Amino acid sequence: MRLAGDRKAVRAWRKSRIAARLLYRKAKGPLGPRDQALARQLSQDPEVENRLIQQALYYLGGARKHDLDRKLVERVQLTVDRTLLSGDVDIFSDNDEDLSPIIREQGLDKERGGFYLEAGFELSFRTSPRWRGRAKTFQVSKVTLTLPHPLDILIGKLDRLGPKDVEAFSRVIAITGHPTAEEMKRELQIAVDLFRPGFDEESPGRFRANTEQLWREVFKSQIDVSREIIAPALTRRKQGYGEPPPDYKGILGG
Repeated sequence: MRLAGDRKAVRAWRKSRIAARLLYRKAKGPLGPRDQALARQLSQDPEVENRLIQQALYYLGGARKHDLDRKLVERVQLTVDRTLLSGDVDIFSDNDEDLSPIIREQGLDKERGGFYLEAGFELSFRTSPRWRGRAKTFQVSKVTLTLPHPLDILIGKLDRLGPKDVEAFSRVIAITGHPTAEEMKRELQIAVDLFRPGFDEESPGRFRANTEQLWREVFKSQIDVSREIIAPALTRRKQGYGEPPPDYKGILGG
């Protein structure tokens, strides 16, 4: 005699296979109205789980599943342009726990091929001190995901600024109109500590040179980092310590 739990498992597996087929269709192009309605229904069905859909994708497509991941999983790298993709997502925990063992256990590491997660630590994400206040949070099961604002992701790209990073700046500006050169200048003044010299040869302090390159290639102009970013930021910081004292030395010499 088949138990109710067995019937439920069979039903969930059947629905998940349908969901997997819809994902393969979606990878080839937009879904039709009927498929869209069915996809929405399945996405809200509690019996349909991501784990089962993943198994169904392997069952139906085998090696094609990795190609599908690259097409369907919009790398929330910038959450602005879904065509600006990357093969990985950098991820770290709030308590600086090393997430590498968990990523390997779930089969999401680089060695498995296809789309993967790259474990890191918060110290590696060098961006504005205001980034957490602008971030968006999502609750997925028992996990809270924090996605930085596109602006803070762009600022972080100044640490290396390769061709793909320059493209990211250009695409975001083309789509949103932001950040302008003035907006970027103000943000970098707030993040002025990024321009401090590196501690060792592994972090040589590339922000100054890369900021100058950004202005040339993206904003099509020149910038004096010392005069337009560092000096105004330090002046504002000193003002925050309190009113400057009277010019006693001037008085003494007068």
